[in-house]
Amino acid sequence: MGSEERQAILEELQALNDQIDAEVGQAKWSDKYLLGQPSTEHSATGTNDDLNFQIGFGTTGGANELAFNIAGNVWSSGTQTVFTAAGLDVVAGNTVRSVSNFATLSTDYSKNVLATTAVNNSTVGQFEGGHYTLEISTSNYTGSGATAQAQVVIRLRDSNGDLVTIDADGADGGDTATALTTILSAGATHIELDLGGGLVVSLSGISTSSSESAVWSFDFTEAGNSVSSQGNAQLFMEKIDTAITRVSKALSYIGAMQNRLSFQEASLSVAKTNTLASYNQIMNADMAYEQLEATKLQILQQTATAMLATANMMPQNVLALFR
Repeated sequence: MGSEERQAILEELQALNDQIDAEVGQAKWSDKYLLGQPSTEHSATGTNDDLNFQIGFGTTGGANELAFNIAGNVWSSGTQTVFTAAGLDVVAGNTVRSVSNFATLSTDYSKNVLATTAVNNSTVGQFEGGHYTLEISTSNYTGSGATAQAQVVIRLRDSNGDLVTIDADGADGGDTATALTTILSAGATHIELDLGGGLVVSLSGISTSSSESAVWSFDFTEAGNSVSSQGNAQLFMEKIDTAITRVSKALSYIGAMQNRLSFQEASLSVAKTNTLASYNQIMNADMAYEQLEATKLQILQQTATAMLATANMMPQNVLALFR
């Protein structure tokens, strides 16, 4: 596959990254982000607020409340990872590198920065992912006072302690060696040096009159979300598969919560019907039953009146026999 085809695939993947982030921003209900709210635009982390449903009678909380949180279910609680392209780790780029677990083992400098950049020396190539130790030393090179110059020497060692080939002068391209050596001009106290394999060292507070040193350790992550080669494309595919697994887990969670809410709805509907029936039995008369009772009482009243009239006539009939 040629470079033009790979570039076209990369542009399509980047457009899909934008669409993923747009979907996350639009997936809201009751003013809450269902897939997590990024802390900044396109960031991997943010806030995963629970969407609480009152599913029972009584006070909130406990069995009467259902907490719905998609991102919080997919990622472990407390990580606050969201469903952006960065959160799913499927951001497509020409080069994606990162430095993590940076630690200062010793330093004489007032400020130090280690950053990633493009690979500017094809001979060095890109550093492999892994743990590295950076050794820096500066010393007076020539002159004194306002004319003093400092010599800066940088060495990079891998996890085995072996020296790594880096750019020899800290400039774009150029020679390579196991040590980078450069001269800091008089009066300057800040310098940025490109190691050539995707790393940049920024030094501040350098003394041009005395010797200083620093030792740093860090983990370097090489390009993984690039399609510039078959190997990188394969790594990218593995990350996409992992992202699909997370999305599938989220869909399963949504389905389970939907089923639970459906069952709860049916249960609440039965409870509502029973409650209304009890209320009507207490507060409302059964008109058919009461009408039947009234008719029965009317018949009994008429029967009693007729019997009383008959009973009143019997003494008169007896007295008539003696006339």
